[in-house]
This record gives sequence, C-alpha cells and structure tokens, in this order.
Amino acid sequence: MEPSDNLSIEISSDVSVKLVKIPSGEFTLGSGTSAQLLSLDEFYIGKYPLTNEQYSEFLQDTNRVPPDHWVGRLTPPQSILTHPVVGVDWRDALAFTEWLSDLSGKKIHLPSEAQWEKAARSGDGRLYPWGNDWIDSGEAPAPPRIYIGDDTWMQVRTARVGSTSPQTDSPYGCADMCRNIWEWCSSAGKDYPYDPADGRESLTDNSLRHVLRGATFDGKEPFNATDRHFAPPHESRDFYGFRIALG
Repeated sequence: MEPSDNLSIEISSDVSVKLVKIPSGEFTLGSGTSAQLLSLDEFYIGKYPLTNEQYSEFLQDTNRVPPDHWVGRLTPPQSILTHPVVGVDWRDALAFTEWLSDLSGKKIHLPSEAQWEKAARSGDGRLYPWGNDWIDSGEAPAPPRIYIGDDTWMQVRTARVGSTSPQTDSPYGCADMCRNIWEWCSSAGKDYPYDPADGRESLTDNSLRHVLRGATFDGKEPFNATDRHFAPPHESRDFYGFRIALG
C-alpha cells in the first residue's frame, strides 16, 4: 500500500507510476546572484524517472517510434526494463504526458524546472537532494550491453532507477535526482529570474530550447540541483529522459 502522501497511477494491469507529494510553500531557486525565493502550490512528481517498461506501454498503445537502441521494437530489451527511458526528445516526453492524462483522467504534465528543483532541494536551500556535500557512491556498476544487430553491441549509459536510493533521495523521497540521467522539464531555457508568466511555460513554441535537470549515470561530474542544461525540443540523446508531474 502506498504511503498516504504518495500516489500511484496505473498504466496497465501490472505497470504503474509512483508519485510523491511536494507540499506548498517557499523554496530557493537557483544559486549565487541568480537565486530567488519562489512559492509553489502543492504538486506531485514521479518518485523515479520514467522507465523503459512504463514507456513501452505508451508505445504499444500509440505505435510511436521507439528509442533507437530498442532496435525498432515496441518493447525494450529485458536487461533494461527498470532503467530510465532515454533517447527521447522533449516532444516524445510531452506526448507521453498527454497520453497518460487521457488514460488516467488526471492532468499529467512534465514538471516545470521550478517544480523539479523544489522536489530535489526542499525548502532548506541544500545543494544536492541529499545535502550540501557530494556523495560518491563508489564505482558505478557496469551497465548492460544490448545487441543491436550486425555483430554490433551498444553499451547502455543508465542504471536501474533507485539504484542509489535511499541514501541519495531528496527530503521528499524523490530518487535519481542529480543521478542517472538528464530529465526534460516543461520550461523553455530562458534566463533568470524565473517567471512562469513570461512564456517559458508555453508548450506550443517549438523553436525554444528546453531545460533538462539532473546528471549523467556515471556521476563523475557532480552536477547539483541548481544546474541547468538546455536542448532543442527535437534533440534526443542516450542520457535524456524525463519524469512526470501532477498538479
């Protein structure tokens, strides 16, 4: 049974997405001279980045093009079922949220970068989800390789979701923030100060670069919860994925 502050959204009879509750209130967005105090209403956000298994349900229902390393299949290799889905662009992530909204009857969306950062830092201004000091989780386990045909193998650049949980979780229980992958947000990559009314949260202007938050699997570069990465909405990489939000 889910804790009272969590939600579980069913995708199929045996696949669901866990979300954690982020309470309303103030937090610090950004750092240094760009820091600002923001207040957000209560919302929910995915406990983990969306997995290949969860994304597969969407592909099978819509017949959209799968990530390249799935080798044209609508189901992922078994070895990466519980890894975060990657190789998706911002438009793919947005399409998933629209599909899950229709399926669940709830208004699912990509988190804004403000929501993502609050979920990672809470209200105490910490630098990382787990505190102010980088945690070296040790030598990363060797990720699996996938056979993609013609005697060619691809080395996966992700880890199973929650593989460093709970020691690297945020105070709200969000896992894999500043670990594993860069995650698409709804927000366009405009300069601070952050103002949700200045057009950056428009979902119709595909000419804008969009924000990604997080880090890469190997953790060799200790990106923190204030770091921003930007990419055009049509760009997909083998370390770009997403998590969902509600509210």
